[in-house]
Amino acid sequence: MSTISNCPRCAQPFACGAAEGRCDCFELRLSDSERAAVAQAYTDCLCLRCLGEIVAGAPVQPGSPEPNA
Repeated sequence: MSTISNCPRCAQPFACGAAEGRCDCFELRLSDSERAAVAQAYTDCLCLRCLGEIVAGAPVQPGSPEPNA
């Protein structure tokens, strides 16, 4: 059974299936630097939407400047 959590980045509820060995986020490919930045900023999983935004270039923490700005 997936764990229901609130995303620490956007506060929206989401189901994390990582404990079952299968989650939609497994399909996303974060760079090593994105993965490190997420791990430094958050101790819990992020929702698929937020991870997708980060992969697309959004800042790891909302309201922070773009990394290449």
